[in-house]
Amino acid sequence: MERLKNTISFVDILIRLLFFLYLFSIIFGLSLPFQTKFSDQYKEMEETYTSGNLAAQMLYVVLFCASVFYLILKREMLINFIKEDKFLSLLLLWIIITIFFSNYPFVSFKRVFQTITTVTISLSFLFTRNSLKVLLNYLEILFGLFLVLSFISVLVIPGATDPGYHAWRGLANGKNLFGQICAINVFFWIYIISLKSSLFKTFLALNMTILSIVLLIGSNSITAIITTMICAMILMLKSTGNLFKPLGIGNVYMITISISITALLAYVAIFELDEIARFLQLFGKNLSFTGRTDLWMDVLHNAKRHLLFGCGFNSFWIVGSRHLNYFWDRYSWFPIQAHNGYVDLLNETGIIGLVLLILLIINYYISIRNQKKYNIWAIIFLIGLIINFQETSLLKARTFIWGMFCLSYLIQFIKNDMVKTE
Repeated sequence: MERLKNTISFVDILIRLLFFLYLFSIIFGLSLPFQTKFSDQYKEMEETYTSGNLAAQMLYVVLFCASVFYLILKREMLINFIKEDKFLSLLLLWIIITIFFSNYPFVSFKRVFQTITTVTISLSFLFTRNSLKVLLNYLEILFGLFLVLSFISVLVIPGATDPGYHAWRGLANGKNLFGQICAINVFFWIYIISLKSSLFKTFLALNMTILSIVLLIGSNSITAIITTMICAMILMLKSTGNLFKPLGIGNVYMITISISITALLAYVAIFELDEIARFLQLFGKNLSFTGRTDLWMDVLHNAKRHLLFGCGFNSFWIVGSRHLNYFWDRYSWFPIQAHNGYVDLLNETGIIGLVLLILLIINYYISIRNQKKYNIWAIIFLIGLIINFQETSLLKARTFIWGMFCLSYLIQFIKNDMVKTE
């Protein structure tokens, strides 16, 4: 029995090490930084169509095998998790099924494998002892290094500026990814400040928060900036709403403010389009989000051909396919995604896949409705949902947003006092 305990302890250490490598891969990436925009874009397409990044392949095979083995050891906790939340399991099961009617089943299989590996390695890590505390330590180290090294690189290395937009991208392969990482960093370091662990750590977190904001602005990523503003506004509303709860009008206040803001946004969207256009022009955008709305319509038109089941997970944007050739002829900026994750999900997994994601989202927010304290994981979850309107991120293998979104979701539904957030 003692020998078995030692073996499990060793496996815990191994899972933590592999999870750290996984976090490193989605934050820093597995390719060299400072490459040209088109070379990064072509590399992503080539990896989707051919054998892919060898380092990523090897890493994900190891991650999958180790995490599945660990989940077998922790099968009771795994069963309890599935009982607690069925929607993620159903969604993953559905994307597996879509492989069988995909036009490119091998590509779909690879992407399903990597997407599920994100879940299995995250779940395995969260089943280890004191995983939430260890996770915060890992993120402090990796986020801190990323911010500092990115700041230094934009000052001294010309390649740290995105050549296509003359905006900062740091160690990321583009300004949008850089903006997404910085957006999450803003709220992560605010959360570290709220823990009030020590004067030094609070001071460090304050400086990291400021650095995150500076880098976020420098990225000139309108999606990340607006996402940060929306989340900050929601946090302020929730904080002020809590002040009114002792008077018994907290819910009334939140409902009134929410309706007022919705009405104001609707008015601006309908009657003040010129003002929206001027705001977008500050970031070099227009009302079509640089042609993205036209792209959405084209992809939705294609989705009508297989509306219920989709065309197969990650099997649409394939090099050499007639779909991609059509979009490259139509759009000069060579899109490799719909730039709307919900549109891509509908096109590739059909109404069934989209409905399962919506149910997953509803289930998550029902589960956190009574939480009062600052919940960094709920903020990260919301950031993922908003980013997905402009960048296909959710359920997309090896992406930063999907990795953080997945973690945020899993943490909420694991019935484990060592993991559960307050």
